[in-house]
Amino acid sequence: MQLPTPMSLAVTPEAIATSDQLLQPVLSPDCTKVLYRVKPLYKAADKEHWTSALWVADVDKAGSARQLTSGLFNDYNAVFSHDSQSLFFLSDRHKAGGKAQIYTLPLTVGGEATPLTNVDLKKGVSSFRLSPDGRYIVYTSADEPSAADEDKERRKDDAIVFSDKKNLAKLRLLRIATRTTVTFNLPSDWHALSFAWSPDGEQLVVCMSQSARLEHMEVPGRYYTVSLREPNAAPNLLMTRLDANGGDLTWLADGTLLEVRYHNQHTVIAAHSVAKLVPTENASQPLYCGVDNDADGIFDLRHDSLFAVPVATGLNTRVDIVDSSGARVGSLYETNDEALGSLDVKRLNDGSYVFACLRSSGPRKEAWNVWAGRTSSATSAVELTKLSAHHSWAEEAQWQTKTEAFTWSARDGTKLEGLISKPTDAGKGPYPTVLIVHGGPYSRDVPALNLSFASWHSFLSGAGFCTISPNYRGSSGRGSAFAETMRGGVGTVDWTDCEDMVDAAVARGIADPKRLGIGGWSQGGFMTAWGVAQSKNKFKAGCMGAGVSDWGSMSEESDMPEFETELGGYAPWNPSQGRTRGDAINHVKGVETAVLILHGEKDERVPVGQATGYFRGLRREGKHPERCELVIYPREPHGFTERTHAEDVLKRVLDHFTTWLT
Repeated sequence: MQLPTPMSLAVTPEAIATSDQLLQPVLSPDCTKVLYRVKPLYKAADKEHWTSALWVADVDKAGSARQLTSGLFNDYNAVFSHDSQSLFFLSDRHKAGGKAQIYTLPLTVGGEATPLTNVDLKKGVSSFRLSPDGRYIVYTSADEPSAADEDKERRKDDAIVFSDKKNLAKLRLLRIATRTTVTFNLPSDWHALSFAWSPDGEQLVVCMSQSARLEHMEVPGRYYTVSLREPNAAPNLLMTRLDANGGDLTWLADGTLLEVRYHNQHTVIAAHSVAKLVPTENASQPLYCGVDNDADGIFDLRHDSLFAVPVATGLNTRVDIVDSSGARVGSLYETNDEALGSLDVKRLNDGSYVFACLRSSGPRKEAWNVWAGRTSSATSAVELTKLSAHHSWAEEAQWQTKTEAFTWSARDGTKLEGLISKPTDAGKGPYPTVLIVHGGPYSRDVPALNLSFASWHSFLSGAGFCTISPNYRGSSGRGSAFAETMRGGVGTVDWTDCEDMVDAAVARGIADPKRLGIGGWSQGGFMTAWGVAQSKNKFKAGCMGAGVSDWGSMSEESDMPEFETELGGYAPWNPSQGRTRGDAINHVKGVETAVLILHGEKDERVPVGQATGYFRGLRREGKHPERCELVIYPREPHGFTERTHAEDVLKRVLDHFTTWLT
């Protein structure tokens, strides 16, 4: 089979690298409009800072999306005012590339954005929430540098003290009418991580971690309540948790405190549940999801103590309405050959619901756009209307592919599912096939038209390859027992699940056993390194993107040491735990696969030593050392930001698989 040349690709690396991404859809309180953000997927070479524009659409009008702000600055995290007549958002419009402050913008003709917080401050606002009555904003920001700090900065006296307490976020209260700010009296040596208003707007609950570093979300955290009327009063310590790793902190009208947490509270390798916080026990109790499916968020509906939950179940997502006892009241929407991104849900006083989301479909070749709809009750499904028309270049491309669900049985009998994209213009196969393994591992492949520097299945299938994408054990969407197999289990059933999908595709006459490739980013990069090291020559080509090769050094160097330790099964500082079986570097001898290794120089999640170590191992112990190549991208973190680099990654991946599989 002759693959297309780059000129005849469905989409080119350049088209992907120069595209936009849609973020943060938010409904207005009166549910007539939806606000969202449009941001370049990657920064152009001549751009030193991010830019993004706010867009708005009418909920009931197809194709009504229009740009609201210029896109010359970085406008983001926007919400509507209490009366739906203006916006609040973060922006650097006072100094492009500077620290974000809170702005307000009236939704009237000729209105101008004005700052609510001091644009001369050197520390920016990191997050904010509007009060239930719309009169106050609570936000987080670090304290301003002292004169001594500024003097040290001028002298470049900038030694990094790893355990310091710099840049701790403080919780602050802004009265909108007077634009005055006070700081809540919370422990000064702890970091305000997340917070939520009480339903009456008189109190807040705040989760605090021991520092601003990501790794301190994985060690004990504290929850306090503070008073709106007495911000200087001593806070009330509500509870202490094993970690501060929750999300979507929510305070319902009946007093119930909710958070998205691990279903098994004794590990960070578990499914996500909606959990009820129990202050008297310093604990959380799973309330909804986590047994055979997974919670993807909480949306407080501010009526009858109801909330909405996006539920990941297999390849699909369902949006449920739930009460504070954990009983499902109904479902607003369930996907069918499509995927949901960010979303928002609101309930009106008449009992009706409005739902807005980002949606994409790989099978239908629909790119990400904003959709919305209404329904009269929680028991009737929403019919969605497409409000925006972004990414027309991708929808107009000549996709000669068919994407569908693929099911198979693992060697131990476990039923598994994933996605397959087959060429439709190249006969009936067998095809050159690339196993694309998702990251995480707590993540999943869903039927979206995903196009990015690290998501290769749509891109490669558009180039004429067959791609298969497994939701192996450890993935989300199947509950906690499924996810928890990766507690010290990397390189076990996760790998055999992937290998069994390849074998099933070969047995069905789809995949050509002589033209197999494997690739992925992050955990998918680890699976690539592990897979080629285990199989030696099953795959002719592999692309290891930001992958792990040695779990012990990952625990030592990553910004999430507890997480990496639980995945790998041991920490070097605790030798009694023994070594993990998942160190790919120990098995490189005799590898025949041509391996392309791609990594960002400034990756803190998977430090670049993981790539250089694996490369050196293959060069010294592989059967064909000349087939191994390492490419390191300056300045790049775990998720790439620069357009030139994103395009280069895609070109190299395509060239590598084309060279070795055709």
